[in-house]
Amino acid sequence: MGQPGMPETMVSSTRRRRPSFGRRAQLAALTTSALLVLAACGSDSGSGTSSTTAAPTTAASTAPTSADTGSSEAPTSGSSEAPTSSNGGGGELAPFEEALAAATAAPTYDGPTEGPKPEAGKKIAVVTCAAVNTGCAATADSVKEAGDSVGWETTILDGKGSPTGASQAMISAINSGAEGIVLVAIDSSTILQGMNAAKSAGVPVVSALSDNQMGDGAGQVYAEISGQSELAGSAIADYFIVQSGGTAKVASFHIASLASTTNRYNGFIGEIGKCSGCEVVSDQTYGLVSQAEFTNLIKGTLTANPSIEYIFLDVSQYASIAATALQQMGMDNVGVAGVDCLPPEVQSIKDGTGSVACSNAAVSLAGWPTVNELTRAFAGEPAMEEKIPFRLLTKDIVDVETAPYMDGFTPADGYKQLWGVTS
Repeated sequence: MGQPGMPETMVSSTRRRRPSFGRRAQLAALTTSALLVLAACGSDSGSGTSSTTAAPTTAASTAPTSADTGSSEAPTSGSSEAPTSSNGGGGELAPFEEALAAATAAPTYDGPTEGPKPEAGKKIAVVTCAAVNTGCAATADSVKEAGDSVGWETTILDGKGSPTGASQAMISAINSGAEGIVLVAIDSSTILQGMNAAKSAGVPVVSALSDNQMGDGAGQVYAEISGQSELAGSAIADYFIVQSGGTAKVASFHIASLASTTNRYNGFIGEIGKCSGCEVVSDQTYGLVSQAEFTNLIKGTLTANPSIEYIFLDVSQYASIAATALQQMGMDNVGVAGVDCLPPEVQSIKDGTGSVACSNAAVSLAGWPTVNELTRAFAGEPAMEEKIPFRLLTKDIVDVETAPYMDGFTPADGYKQLWGVTS
């Protein structure tokens, strides 16, 4: 989704001997709408990006040699089993092992057990980030499934990957009599025209996978269904820490212009910083770059920093690009983990071709808490903080289960019981 007149994309990097939380690379100006589609909902395209006019640049300084890594073992197994010894800095691995065990365990229902019952006949509209994106479409379909179960009429509208498109879809929905609106992976602060129209019409807005602010202020939503962004990042850090025995040498790449990707990054960098024997070798921001450009960025980073053992990516498409770059370089000793678990990333984990784990918020199950929050809004009840089921996926899991890799769990049963729905 190239944007006319888009500024050149730049990527900067820093090399660290220890995680430092006050220094971040700068991100050149990019269109929020285009990045939002990538970060929050995924794409059917091969690269997941549009080309920009300039290739990414790196500023990595001379890196430590492989002898500095503290470990000669390669992260190729993708297994959730790991060593139990103390880490390289003398701290115990037990807290990270416990967190990893919790993240890889199949979820259970932790939604509300009491609340208002849905009123049949409600008319709602779901505005997706972009209809062509698989994650957004799956979320919208889930909302329709949950809405159908309570007798609601659900219309799915295309936000077209832009604030203008999303606002126009909201206004169209309001004019067509929608009583509630769901935003999927859309930054509500960027669509004030649509949000103001909904507020003026008394139409509640619930968002999912957007990390929007809840409240009555400008651009704020009635409720946000969390994709557990910080957990998505910290779970990957726990995996790296445990798999390396507490000596992980990592590179981090994230989009700095979105709340969701920033929260994923904060979760990762905060957790990896608790590992005294681990090191963030390279910490970079990136933007809307093409597959070729991002491949060059990965290759350049690894060439300049041969001690890197693990790579954190905040967006699944770019994790898959990084995994492919590793295969092209013959670097089977480096593992990639990303957020969203789109099919190419999961397949790479299965095949052992670069990806070793991914953080999976099951968007195909997002409709149930979303419909519950709209039910609360219609009943005049205060919003609750609800979330989408989460699980960190490893090779052990994806080899024996099928999508959405929740070991058969669905929140539908819990919500139907709450609503008094028997079918």
